[in-house]
Amino acid sequence: MRKSLLAASLMTVAIAVAGVAGIVFASASSGAAAARQHFTILSNNPNGNGWVASRGPIHALGKDIQLQNNKDRFVFPKSDLNI
Repeated sequence: MRKSLLAASLMTVAIAVAGVAGIVFASASSGAAAARQHFTILSNNPNGNGWVASRGPIHALGKDIQLQNNKDRFVFPKSDLNI
Protein backbone atom coordinates (compact mmCIF):
# COMPACT_ATOMS: atom_id res chain seq x y z
CA MET A 1 0.00 0.00 0.00
CA ARG A 2 2.83 2.40 0.86
CA LYS A 3 4.54 1.68 -2.44
CA SER A 4 1.34 2.50 -4.33
CA LEU A 5 0.89 5.78 -2.45
CA LEU A 6 4.54 6.70 -2.99
CA ALA A 7 4.34 5.88 -6.70
CA ALA A 8 1.12 7.90 -7.06
CA SER A 9 2.68 10.85 -5.24
CA LEU A 10 5.81 10.76 -7.39
CA MET A 11 3.69 10.54 -10.55
CA THR A 12 1.66 13.57 -9.45
CA VAL A 13 4.82 15.57 -8.79
CA ALA A 14 6.30 14.51 -12.15
CA ILE A 15 3.15 15.60 -13.99
CA ALA A 16 3.14 18.96 -12.18
CA VAL A 17 6.82 19.57 -12.98
CA ALA A 18 6.28 18.66 -16.64
CA GLY A 19 3.31 21.03 -16.80
CA VAL A 20 5.32 23.92 -15.35
CA ALA A 21 8.20 23.21 -17.73
CA GLY A 22 5.77 23.28 -20.66
CA ILE A 23 4.35 26.62 -19.55
CA VAL A 24 7.83 28.13 -19.15
CA PHE A 25 8.87 26.83 -22.59
CA ALA A 26 5.72 28.22 -24.23
CA SER A 27 6.26 31.60 -22.57
CA ALA A 28 9.86 31.76 -23.75
CA SER A 29 8.88 31.14 -27.38
CA SER A 30 6.36 33.99 -27.41
CA GLY A 31 8.89 36.66 -26.41
CA ALA A 32 10.79 39.16 -28.53
CA ALA A 33 12.21 36.48 -30.83
CA ALA A 34 8.69 35.61 -31.96
CA ALA A 35 7.64 39.24 -32.53
CA ARG A 36 6.54 40.25 -36.03
CA GLN A 37 8.23 42.92 -38.06
CA HIS A 38 6.37 44.89 -40.75
CA PHE A 39 7.91 47.04 -43.47
CA THR A 40 6.04 49.43 -45.77
CA ILE A 41 8.01 50.75 -48.73
CA LEU A 42 6.95 54.10 -50.18
CA SER A 43 8.23 55.38 -53.53
CA ASN A 44 6.96 57.35 -56.49
CA ASN A 45 9.95 56.47 -58.69
CA PRO A 46 10.23 52.78 -59.75
CA ASN A 47 13.91 53.23 -60.66
CA GLY A 48 14.99 55.15 -57.57
CA ASN A 49 15.28 54.74 -53.86
CA GLY A 50 12.25 55.12 -51.63
CA TRP A 51 11.28 55.37 -48.01
CA VAL A 52 10.62 52.49 -45.65
CA ALA A 53 8.36 52.65 -42.62
CA SER A 54 8.99 49.92 -40.08
CA ARG A 55 6.92 48.77 -37.12
CA GLY A 56 7.66 46.01 -34.68
CA PRO A 57 10.92 45.52 -32.76
CA ILE A 58 12.45 47.96 -35.27
CA HIS A 59 10.15 50.98 -35.20
CA ALA A 60 11.44 53.81 -37.37
CA LEU A 61 11.31 55.63 -40.69
CA GLY A 62 14.25 55.07 -43.00
CA LYS A 63 15.47 54.98 -46.58
CA ASP A 64 15.33 52.07 -49.00
CA ILE A 65 18.54 51.89 -51.03
CA GLN A 66 18.54 49.41 -53.91
CA LEU A 67 21.89 47.60 -54.12
CA GLN A 68 20.99 45.02 -56.81
CA ASN A 69 17.80 43.71 -58.42
CA ASN A 70 17.12 41.42 -55.44
CA LYS A 71 19.05 43.15 -52.69
CA ASP A 72 18.17 46.34 -50.77
CA ARG A 73 19.52 48.11 -47.72
CA PHE A 74 17.07 49.72 -45.31
CA VAL A 75 18.89 52.59 -43.58
CA PHE A 76 17.34 53.60 -40.24
CA PRO A 77 18.56 56.29 -37.83
CA LYS A 78 20.28 53.79 -35.51
CA SER A 79 21.14 50.87 -37.83
CA ASP A 80 21.01 49.34 -41.30
CA LEU A 81 19.28 46.19 -42.48
CA ASN A 82 20.16 44.26 -45.66
CA ILE A 83 17.22 42.57 -47.38
